[in-house]
Amino acid sequence: MIQNAEMIVELFDNGITTKWKDLDGDIDSEHKVFLEGNEKVGIGSAIWGDVSNVMDFANTSKVKITIKYEPIQEEKG
Repeated sequence: MIQNAEMIVELFDNGITTKWKDLDGDIDSEHKVFLEGNEKVGIGSAIWGDVSNVMDFANTSKVKITIKYEPIQEEKG
């Protein structure tokens, strides 16, 4: 099993929001808010959820993670 997901992270003065989407369309999207100080836990738990799902489905104890970070430029005007 390969799970392809996309997570959009948006920073605010008091924390972040995450918008997680399964690019294969098999799992419902999730939108969450993490207050300042909980950002690492929030992003980490989302990634761990994906890893755990793949391990359980494929009956394996080893998973490869490929991450690509890219900025999203806000359109002005």
